[in-house]
Amino acid sequence: MTNLYFFDNYLIDALLPGIGITKKDEKKLEQLIQYLTYLRQIMAGALSMIDMDNPADGLDFRFLEMFRYVNGHVGIMKHPDYGLVCFPGSFSGELDAYGRGREYVGALLSGESMSGVKQDSGRKMTGKVGVDCVVIPNNYLYTPDILLFYQFAKRLSAVDTSLDFNVFFSRLAPIVKVSNDKVKQAVDEALNNILIGEMRSVIGQDLEADIDGFKSIDILNITDVKDVDKIQYLSKYHDDLLRRLYTLGGHAMAGTQKMAQQSSDEISQNDTISMIYPLERLNTLKAGIEQCNKLFGTDMSVHFSEAWTVEKEKIETAIDTANQIQNSPIMDEGNPLDQNNNIDQNNDKEEGTDDENA
Repeated sequence: MTNLYFFDNYLIDALLPGIGITKKDEKKLEQLIQYLTYLRQIMAGALSMIDMDNPADGLDFRFLEMFRYVNGHVGIMKHPDYGLVCFPGSFSGELDAYGRGREYVGALLSGESMSGVKQDSGRKMTGKVGVDCVVIPNNYLYTPDILLFYQFAKRLSAVDTSLDFNVFFSRLAPIVKVSNDKVKQAVDEALNNILIGEMRSVIGQDLEADIDGFKSIDILNITDVKDVDKIQYLSKYHDDLLRRLYTLGGHAMAGTQKMAQQSSDEISQNDTISMIYPLERLNTLKAGIEQCNKLFGTDMSVHFSEAWTVEKEKIETAIDTANQIQNSPIMDEGNPLDQNNNIDQNNDKEEGTDDENA
């Protein structure tokens, strides 16, 4: 498993300048840690979407996927020392018919400049797309997803900050106003006894003399315990953010019921829509890996991981069932659905037999 330390450093270097937080800013350190925790969780979940079989020597598939998410596209080349490697880069050189550079220039995380395997002018490496370098986009638009991840991480972190403040200001913490040190000492002693659960026995006159009339002491409240009910709304918003994120990533949290009784056009719109983008990412990756196999003589393949495969199969099964029902003879009381949501074809036969016997 790839060490997440490298992911953290890569993400920090890529994103900190954009969000106005520096590593030396101690005041925002807690916010930074909270934000990075969510960002890492989101990225780790996204990296589990697709798996690779038979990866070539030297190719770290999780880095390949991370570069696609962060950079929008990734280059793959055969390095003379490291084997097949992937790296983030950019298009360069002569433009093709669509205004995109025919060369791909990038660098390994070690800092070694490279854009292909062709050697020219000393140690400088250049490569042409489709000749000695394959470029795989993150999607059809060659755009990254990291800014979307950043927005969700930022909002989830903000919700946690609001929860902390809400919990703090909903504490029962009255402030006792006193007139002098003698009264303060008596009140502090009484409060300490309350905290440890001990009772204090005093003479009434002494008590009144000590605290100058206990009933007349003023209480200042800067918190309100009734605000604790707002926490449930923040928790709900937190869950809604996660639900929205999962839906965009292929896991629709709000599904529909009685799917077999719907037409293929009406069936589970949330489920089908949520899988559009994951399928797009898978298709662009498959096309790129096929180019790699042809160019570098490898036998790699990619597919959805188990969690996404289950979602895909659920949709395919539901659509097949809906199409089966839609293309079947008109359903009426004589053609009910059986327990498996299929047309009960035996019902007509049995009724026909009864008519004939009658």
